[in-house]
Amino acid sequence: QLTDRDVRSMEERFKAGAARLAEMRQARLVGLEIDSRLTQAERQRDLVVQAMKTQFGVNPQQAETYVQGFVSHRPDVPEAVPGLTSPRGRLIRHNIDKSRADYNRLKAERLPAFNGVVTARGWDVGHKHRCNDLVVGPTRNRHPGHPDSDGGRFVENRDDGLNYYTRGQNCLSYEVTGAIEFSVPLYDGGANAAQRGGVEARRIGLEAELAAHQRSHDAESRRLQDQLLDELTQLAEQRQKLDELETQIASERLLSTRTRGNLLNILSLEQRLADERARFIGLTLRAEGTRLEALQLAGVLAHVMTISAGESGC
Repeated sequence: QLTDRDVRSMEERFKAGAARLAEMRQARLVGLEIDSRLTQAERQRDLVVQAMKTQFGVNPQQAETYVQGFVSHRPDVPEAVPGLTSPRGRLIRHNIDKSRADYNRLKAERLPAFNGVVTARGWDVGHKHRCNDLVVGPTRNRHPGHPDSDGGRFVENRDDGLNYYTRGQNCLSYEVTGAIEFSVPLYDGGANAAQRGGVEARRIGLEAELAAHQRSHDAESRRLQDQLLDELTQLAEQRQKLDELETQIASERLLSTRTRGNLLNILSLEQRLADERARFIGLTLRAEGTRLEALQLAGVLAHVMTISAGESGC
């Protein structure tokens, strides 16, 4: 709108004889170029809006909310995470531990095996007779104190008319037997040794992969941090340049209203301001992209964006 107003003001000056034809034509060319840029930007925005709706099902207002939420939670410069504690580093270390456990399992299969079996039997559970307890027995012609065949002794009749005797053996109500089985693997055709060799080779390969990942991860983390710091410096310088241009344009407009200054100069500054703003937006997007890469490399992007894996359906 300011550009259209400046172009119309230049045309009115030309009609009043205060401006030359070349200045009016140049003002119109600047206005047409700005209109063309605006039309192209609107077309690109429509394509982006359509892509967001098709791929993610969000509109520009929702996208703005998501972006503001991310900006409010993300750190300015993400902290670098060592390669050993990165997500891929933890996965490789888990596989190394698994290889060691497999190797120990295969090695243990070559050791002797012991199996113990214990068998117990109980009887007279309800009576629970013990040695020297009086037990009702059959009527026998025995003298008091005479040893019985099982080692017990006869007890004379009591008032109830029954015969009793005390048990001298087999008076326990249980017995326990045990067995130990022993087995040793003698020959398996070299299968165990071959499997241990394969597991050991896999462990060595994983350790080499972990060392390579650690070097590349640390180098990439440093590169992303240095790149982000450089882009943030450029953003600060660009922000300062925009402030200076806006101050200069405001000063030129104030001068133009008082002394009918050069409107072409104002149009040129407006065009330069638009270019610098576009560059500022580009630098912002590049910095945010670098920050996203650093967060993803550190394995904290989902946490910063408050994205959870959800609950398992199993």
